[in-house]
Amino acid sequence: MRWANETNAFSPTPGGNTVFLAKKAFNVLDQPTVDEFISKGSSIKPWRGIAVGTPMPDLAQQLAAGEATGYVYKATTIDELAKKTGWNPDIAKAQIERYNKIVEMQNDTDYYKDAAYLKYKITTAPFYAIELRPRCLGSFGGFVLSGDYEILKDDGFPIPGLFAAGDVACGWFGRTYPNIDGLTSFHNTTSGYVAANSAINYLN
Repeated sequence: MRWANETNAFSPTPGGNTVFLAKKAFNVLDQPTVDEFISKGSSIKPWRGIAVGTPMPDLAQQLAAGEATGYVYKATTIDELAKKTGWNPDIAKAQIERYNKIVEMQNDTDYYKDAAYLKYKITTAPFYAIELRPRCLGSFGGFVLSGDYEILKDDGFPIPGLFAAGDVACGWFGRTYPNIDGLTSFHNTTSGYVAANSAINYLN
């Protein structure tokens, strides 16, 4: 069950590592939490693209769609939820009880989640388990490029007429990926624009 700080899910790199190592990872919500998200939004950082405190009127429909697709599980008891997700029910109930106490104490001595994120207990049915799945955000390394997005050879000179953009041009990121919303889309758009113009200039 719980084996990592759940706020990892807010950041692509640690979130991806957590999901990858866990093989299957879930966010668990109860109905009062879902109701609060629908009417008031989350008082902590929710998933990307939604600001803190922004109501989520479509959340019930999104959860139902996720259930139909197979990555959201809904149940009236923790035992039923455990059966649907493949958890050990005794461990699941013990872990949820433990987490609820951590929220009450406002002190996560297990994984040191900041108290600001210890807001929502898991107490009232129906319960939801939302499976977190790995996704491709971007890549590192890629080709070494000139400022015109020409692909460079080992000697530092460009290969005539060969340009790169998007994920294959991710040498642009260097060794780190800044946690900025929209960065991958920004890079795909700008690198495509520059590479296309460079190719046009080359052909002319």
